[in-house]
Amino acid sequence: MRNLYTGPLRREKEAHCCSQWGHDFHPDYKNLGILKRQFPNIPVVALTATATLKVQLDLMEMLQIPKCVKFVSTVNKPNLFYMVREKSSVARVVVDDIAEFIKVSYPNNESGIVYCFSRKECEQVCFHL
Repeated sequence: MRNLYTGPLRREKEAHCCSQWGHDFHPDYKNLGILKRQFPNIPVVALTATATLKVQLDLMEMLQIPKCVKFVSTVNKPNLFYMVREKSSVARVVVDDIAEFIKVSYPNNESGIVYCFSRKECEQVCFHL
């Protein structure tokens, strides 16, 4: 591992997955702290948009970064509009409804976010759109 290291920065994207208190916990990530012990001079960046205070404290301990600088912002984004809509039980109809909504509501190719329950479902919806 020491011979493979070439970069100056280690990052944890979706860091909430490292914490047992996070909503998408991956047990293997509990061992990431060993990297900070083996490479103590490497800066660490942990990024997530969904970490509660409990998750933040767990990450700081797990990643061995107790004196880290935290940048925390509100999850309220005034430029975002949220909508929850009733959906069909037929997957193809759901994707067709999403596509139609996008065409009608955003004819100028504005960007948007479609939330799904899993990464796999996101990839499937993206593929069909």
